[in-house]
Amino acid sequence: LSERNCALLQLMLQTGMRVGEVLALKWKDLTVRARSGSARIRAGQGTRELPLNATVRAALNSHQQTVPSASVEAYVFQSKPDSPLSVRAAQDIIASIAKRAKVTRIPVSTQSIRHTFATNFLQSNPGKLVDLSVLLGHESVNTTAVYLRASEDLALGVEGSGLNVFGAGQRESPAGPNVPCERGTDPAEPLSRHGSPAPAPLLRHRKTGESTPRACGVPSE
Repeated sequence: LSERNCALLQLMLQTGMRVGEVLALKWKDLTVRARSGSARIRAGQGTRELPLNATVRAALNSHQQTVPSASVEAYVFQSKPDSPLSVRAAQDIIASIAKRAKVTRIPVSTQSIRHTFATNFLQSNPGKLVDLSVLLGHESVNTTAVYLRASEDLALGVEGSGLNVFGAGQRESPAGPNVPCERGTDPAEPLSRHGSPAPAPLLRHRKTGESTPRACGVPSE
Protein backbone atom coordinates (compact mmCIF):
# COMPACT_ATOMS: atom_id res chain seq x y z
CA LEU A 1 0.00 0.00 0.00
CA SER A 2 1.53 3.32 -1.06
CA GLU A 3 2.10 6.09 1.46
CA ARG A 4 -0.35 8.33 -0.40
CA ASN A 5 -3.16 5.78 -0.38
CA CYS A 6 -2.51 4.90 3.25
CA ALA A 7 -2.73 8.59 4.20
CA LEU A 8 -5.93 8.96 2.18
CA LEU A 9 -7.57 6.04 3.99
CA GLN A 10 -6.42 7.08 7.46
CA LEU A 11 -7.47 10.71 6.99
CA MET A 12 -11.03 9.65 6.20
CA LEU A 13 -11.17 6.90 8.82
CA GLN A 14 -9.68 8.93 11.68
CA THR A 15 -11.51 12.23 11.05
CA GLY A 16 -14.78 11.39 9.29
CA MET A 17 -14.13 13.93 6.55
CA ARG A 18 -16.20 13.85 3.37
CA VAL A 19 -14.21 12.61 0.41
CA GLY A 20 -14.56 15.99 -1.30
CA GLU A 21 -13.13 17.74 1.77
CA VAL A 22 -10.15 15.40 1.86
CA LEU A 23 -9.34 15.91 -1.80
CA ALA A 24 -9.58 19.71 -1.48
CA LEU A 25 -6.91 19.80 1.23
CA LYS A 26 -3.64 21.56 0.52
CA TRP A 27 -0.50 21.15 2.58
CA LYS A 28 -1.04 24.65 4.00
CA ASP A 29 -4.28 23.39 5.55
CA LEU A 30 -2.47 20.81 7.67
CA THR A 31 -0.59 21.27 10.92
CA VAL A 32 1.28 18.14 11.96
CA ARG A 33 3.41 18.09 15.09
CA ALA A 34 4.82 15.29 17.23
CA ARG A 35 2.01 15.39 19.79
CA SER A 36 -0.78 17.25 18.03
CA GLY A 37 -2.16 18.18 14.66
CA SER A 38 -5.12 19.70 12.87
CA ALA A 39 -6.73 20.06 9.47
CA ARG A 40 -8.55 23.20 8.35
CA ILE A 41 -11.61 22.44 6.25
CA ARG A 42 -13.05 25.09 3.98
CA ALA A 43 -16.78 24.60 3.46
CA GLY A 44 -18.99 27.23 1.90
CA GLN A 45 -18.40 30.59 3.55
CA GLY A 46 -16.84 29.17 6.70
CA THR A 47 -14.16 26.85 7.93
CA ARG A 48 -13.82 24.27 10.66
CA GLU A 49 -10.75 22.75 12.23
CA LEU A 50 -10.45 19.06 12.96
CA PRO A 51 -7.93 17.43 15.31
CA LEU A 52 -5.59 14.83 13.85
CA ASN A 53 -4.73 11.84 16.02
CA ALA A 54 -1.38 10.06 16.15
CA THR A 55 -2.32 7.45 13.54
CA VAL A 56 -3.25 9.93 10.84
CA ARG A 57 -0.30 12.21 11.70
CA ALA A 58 2.09 9.30 11.13
CA ALA A 59 0.43 8.46 7.81
CA LEU A 60 0.60 12.08 6.63
CA ASN A 61 4.26 12.37 7.62
CA SER A 62 5.09 9.24 5.61
CA HIS A 63 3.17 10.56 2.61
CA GLN A 64 4.86 13.97 2.80
CA GLN A 65 8.29 12.34 2.69
CA THR A 66 7.43 10.99 -0.77
CA VAL A 67 6.77 14.53 -2.06
CA PRO A 68 9.45 16.59 -0.27
CA SER A 69 9.44 19.34 -2.88
CA ALA A 70 5.69 19.95 -2.73
CA SER A 71 4.78 23.57 -1.99
CA VAL A 72 2.31 24.57 0.71
CA GLU A 73 -0.12 25.43 -2.09
CA ALA A 74 -0.01 21.91 -3.54
CA TYR A 75 -2.89 19.51 -3.02
CA VAL A 76 -2.16 16.79 -0.50
CA PHE A 77 -3.57 14.12 -2.83
CA GLN A 78 -2.72 14.73 -6.48
CA SER A 79 -3.18 12.76 -9.67
CA LYS A 80 -0.73 15.07 -11.43
CA PRO A 81 0.97 18.36 -10.52
CA ASP A 82 -1.50 21.10 -9.55
CA SER A 83 -4.44 18.73 -10.02
CA PRO A 84 -6.23 17.05 -7.10
CA LEU A 85 -7.19 13.42 -7.16
CA SER A 86 -10.71 12.94 -8.49
CA VAL A 87 -13.54 11.61 -6.34
CA ARG A 88 -13.86 8.60 -8.64
CA ALA A 89 -10.16 7.83 -8.28
CA ALA A 90 -10.38 8.07 -4.47
CA GLN A 91 -13.38 5.73 -4.46
CA ASP A 92 -11.48 3.25 -6.61
CA ILE A 93 -8.51 3.39 -4.23
CA ILE A 94 -10.72 2.61 -1.22
CA ALA A 95 -12.45 -0.23 -3.08
CA SER A 96 -9.05 -1.66 -4.04
CA ILE A 97 -7.79 -1.50 -0.43
CA ALA A 98 -10.92 -3.30 0.79
CA LYS A 99 -10.48 -5.99 -1.87
CA ARG A 100 -6.84 -6.54 -0.92
CA ALA A 101 -7.85 -6.78 2.75
CA LYS A 102 -10.54 -9.31 1.74
CA VAL A 103 -13.31 -7.29 3.37
CA THR A 104 -16.46 -8.87 1.98
CA ARG A 105 -18.97 -8.82 4.85
CA ILE A 106 -20.01 -5.22 4.16
CA PRO A 107 -19.55 -2.92 1.15
CA VAL A 108 -16.68 -0.51 1.72
CA SER A 109 -16.80 2.98 0.26
CA THR A 110 -15.72 6.50 1.12
CA GLN A 111 -19.17 7.06 2.63
CA SER A 112 -19.15 3.87 4.71
CA ILE A 113 -15.76 4.89 6.13
CA ARG A 114 -17.31 8.18 7.27
CA HIS A 115 -20.15 6.24 8.90
CA THR A 116 -17.62 3.96 10.60
CA PHE A 117 -15.85 6.95 12.11
CA ALA A 118 -19.12 8.42 13.40
CA THR A 119 -20.35 5.16 14.92
CA ASN A 120 -17.05 4.45 16.64
CA PHE A 121 -16.82 8.01 17.97
CA LEU A 122 -20.17 7.70 19.71
CA GLN A 123 -19.33 4.28 21.10
CA SER A 124 -16.12 5.69 22.59
CA ASN A 125 -17.73 8.98 23.64
CA PRO A 126 -21.34 8.25 24.67
CA GLY A 127 -23.66 11.25 24.55
CA LYS A 128 -21.28 13.57 22.68
CA LEU A 129 -23.63 14.10 19.76
CA VAL A 130 -22.92 17.83 19.48
CA ASP A 131 -19.16 17.17 19.31
CA LEU A 132 -19.71 14.61 16.57
CA SER A 133 -21.92 17.05 14.68
CA VAL A 134 -19.09 19.59 14.68
CA LEU A 135 -16.56 17.01 13.51
CA LEU A 136 -18.79 15.86 10.65
CA GLY A 137 -19.65 19.39 9.60
CA HIS A 138 -23.39 18.97 10.03
CA GLU A 139 -25.43 22.16 10.22
CA SER A 140 -27.99 20.48 12.47
CA VAL A 141 -27.61 17.97 15.30
CA ASN A 142 -30.75 16.30 13.93
CA THR A 143 -28.69 15.15 10.95
CA THR A 144 -26.12 13.59 13.26
CA ALA A 145 -28.80 11.83 15.31
CA VAL A 146 -28.95 9.07 12.69
CA TYR A 147 -25.89 7.59 14.40
CA LEU A 148 -27.75 7.18 17.70
CA ARG A 149 -28.52 3.51 17.38
CA ALA A 150 -28.38 0.50 19.61
CA SER A 151 -24.91 -0.74 20.34
CA GLU A 152 -23.75 -3.83 18.50
CA ASP A 153 -22.66 -5.13 21.92
CA LEU A 154 -26.22 -5.72 23.14
CA ALA A 155 -25.48 -9.42 23.62
CA LEU A 156 -22.48 -8.59 25.84
CA GLY A 157 -24.60 -6.21 27.88
CA VAL A 158 -27.27 -8.82 28.49
CA GLU A 159 -24.69 -11.51 29.20
CA GLY A 160 -23.06 -9.28 31.81
CA SER A 161 -26.30 -8.61 33.68
CA GLY A 162 -26.22 -9.26 37.43
CA LEU A 163 -29.36 -11.34 36.96
CA ASN A 164 -27.50 -13.77 34.70
CA VAL A 165 -26.70 -16.52 37.21
CA PHE A 166 -24.44 -18.31 34.74
CA GLY A 167 -22.55 -15.11 33.92
CA ALA A 168 -19.07 -14.12 34.99
CA GLY A 169 -18.54 -14.47 38.72
CA GLN A 170 -21.73 -16.54 39.22
CA ARG A 171 -22.05 -20.19 40.24
CA GLU A 172 -22.12 -22.77 37.50
CA SER A 173 -24.74 -25.39 36.81
CA PRO A 174 -24.30 -28.59 38.92
CA ALA A 175 -23.19 -30.40 35.78
CA GLY A 176 -20.60 -27.74 34.93
CA PRO A 177 -20.47 -24.62 32.72
CA ASN A 178 -22.55 -24.16 29.57
CA VAL A 179 -25.02 -26.94 30.54
CA PRO A 180 -28.48 -25.39 30.56
CA CYS A 181 -31.20 -26.26 33.06
CA GLU A 182 -34.92 -26.41 32.49
CA ARG A 183 -37.73 -25.75 34.94
CA GLY A 184 -39.65 -28.75 36.31
CA THR A 185 -42.99 -29.65 34.80
CA ASP A 186 -44.87 -28.93 38.05
CA PRO A 187 -43.66 -25.55 39.37
CA ALA A 188 -44.99 -24.45 42.75
CA GLU A 189 -47.62 -21.73 43.08
CA PRO A 190 -46.61 -18.37 44.66
CA LEU A 191 -48.30 -19.32 48.00
CA SER A 192 -49.25 -22.68 49.44
CA ARG A 193 -52.85 -23.43 50.42
CA HIS A 194 -52.00 -22.59 54.04
CA GLY A 195 -50.77 -19.11 53.11
CA SER A 196 -47.11 -19.83 53.86
CA PRO A 197 -44.41 -19.15 51.27
CA ALA A 198 -44.33 -21.80 48.61
CA PRO A 199 -41.26 -24.00 48.33
CA ALA A 200 -38.67 -23.09 45.72
CA PRO A 201 -39.70 -24.23 42.23
CA LEU A 202 -38.22 -27.51 41.13
CA LEU A 203 -35.60 -27.16 38.45
CA ARG A 204 -34.86 -30.30 36.53
CA HIS A 205 -31.44 -30.69 34.94
CA ARG A 206 -31.50 -31.86 31.33
CA LYS A 207 -28.45 -34.04 31.75
CA THR A 208 -29.15 -35.80 35.06
CA GLY A 209 -32.95 -35.60 35.23
CA GLU A 210 -32.68 -34.82 38.96
CA SER A 211 -34.93 -32.23 40.54
CA THR A 212 -33.33 -29.79 42.94
CA PRO A 213 -34.19 -26.35 44.33
CA ARG A 214 -30.53 -25.32 43.93
CA ALA A 215 -30.30 -25.93 40.17
CA CYS A 216 -28.90 -23.15 37.95
CA GLY A 217 -26.90 -21.79 40.89
CA VAL A 218 -29.96 -20.36 42.71
CA PRO A 219 -29.79 -21.24 46.46
CA SER A 220 -32.88 -22.61 48.21
CA GLU A 221 -34.51 -20.68 51.06
